Amino acid sequence: MSLKKFQSIFEKSVIPLLQEYFYEDYQKIQLVLGDNAKSSDDLKFILDEKVVVKNIFKGSVEDVVDLPEKRYVINKNAFRNINSYKEIL
Repeated sequence: MSLKKFQSIFEKSVIPLLQEYFYEDYQKIQLVLGDNAKSSDDLKFILDEKVVVKNIFKGSVEDVVDLPEKRYVINKNAFRNINSYKEIL
């Protein structure tokens, strides 16, 4: 199987299935894909970044509640890197 075919399967089938199964709980999806143990962020399928409330809202933000601590992004570049798949195991 070619990398391009593997990439297509992951992007169009595996990731959406995991999103549905885990109700878009990306932290759990990261665990299943081994992203928490990968040697580089470039190899992670799901990237997370800390949410800095002051970067979103102006003024006093100390009382803002119910905002997530992290923001998750699907790393499309990881789908094109064979090492991203190798480090799942």
